[in-house]
Amino acid sequence: MADNDATRIFPIGLRSPGDLAPRAQRARTLRTAGGASLGDWFDAEAIAVEKGGRTALVAGETGPSIRRFDLRTGRQKGDPLPLPKTFEIYPKGAATAGRTIESMTLSPGDRYLFVALETPLAADGDERGRSLLRIQRYERHADGGFEPDVQYAYRGDEGLGLADLVAVSETRLLALERQYVGGLGNAIHVKDLSLADAQDVTDTKQLYGAPADVYVTSRPLFDLARCPAGSPGEVNADGNTQSNPLLDNAEGMTLGDTITTGRYKGRRHLLLVSDDNRNKEQTTRLYSFAVKL
Repeated sequence: MADNDATRIFPIGLRSPGDLAPRAQRARTLRTAGGASLGDWFDAEAIAVEKGGRTALVAGETGPSIRRFDLRTGRQKGDPLPLPKTFEIYPKGAATAGRTIESMTLSPGDRYLFVALETPLAADGDERGRSLLRIQRYERHADGGFEPDVQYAYRGDEGLGLADLVAVSETRLLALERQYVGGLGNAIHVKDLSLADAQDVTDTKQLYGAPADVYVTSRPLFDLARCPAGSPGEVNADGNTQSNPLLDNAEGMTLGDTITTGRYKGRRHLLLVSDDNRNKEQTTRLYSFAVKL
């Protein structure tokens, strides 16, 4: 999904987990139900393609809003999904402008939709630099619509913001966290989250000071800075002064199938994508990982 100018969704063809050879295919511009341009105000940041591949849910950070689009026509279908009041931008809610919905994922089978904010709500704050975030779960109704049902509390890594989520199951998520500091560069962490024993914090007015057992449990899956950067020439490091030339502004993540052959047989295929922010010093990259879950 491209979020600059007109919002566009385009398929990317891939050869294999070990040899991506990406091929960008025809883009589809997203429009209102009447066919008008969405305009720059939408600022799409998250996408979840629904079962069958005919429709996609797209979250816009400005607003914020979650809308369903027909992938054949690019037009919006139905009304936006209802949002918790606190997810609205201040003063209507408690979210920060430009730092609202950044992550969204559907569970296998499409029963649940998980939506998360990039930064804490005003009342939630942080704990020694670790953001105290909310993940909203939606449940699908028989008519195909979604309604908020449970809200989870998530404590991020120190200094990092939540960039994306991907559902492994109805009670397990992977989280992509990222940070950029001028003069130091990027930090990219992927974590494994369990919702199994987490409490519903929908009615909790403030996460700051809440006991540890209300939060989802998590463990590190990998730190991109500690991954091998490849042989000389495999990774373009021109202008990259970071500790690892792989490091960049990773903002998207999706989980592929189980790898059935070769060295990584039995692992899951995980893809990351970075956003170059239209900055010539950055690179749009696709990362391919074989992860053990």
